[in-house]
Amino acid sequence: MTRTHWLLGALFVVVLSGAAVARSAWLTSSSCPAQPSDPVEASDPLDSPAALRYRQGQPHHWRTCLLQR
Repeated sequence: MTRTHWLLGALFVVVLSGAAVARSAWLTSSSCPAQPSDPVEASDPLDSPAALRYRQGQPHHWRTCLLQR
């Protein structure tokens, strides 16, 4: 009889979780996609000193510079 109570309790929790997910509309697609409130100015993402180091492939940390031969 104890196993029956555990089985019913587990089934209740699964059904309750499914209802909560369905009610929150987490799995459904929204009718209109989200629009950003502020348009972000488009710029070149590789236009920075870090991107220049990345493209050149040179070390920039002092320990790396000392240990590299």
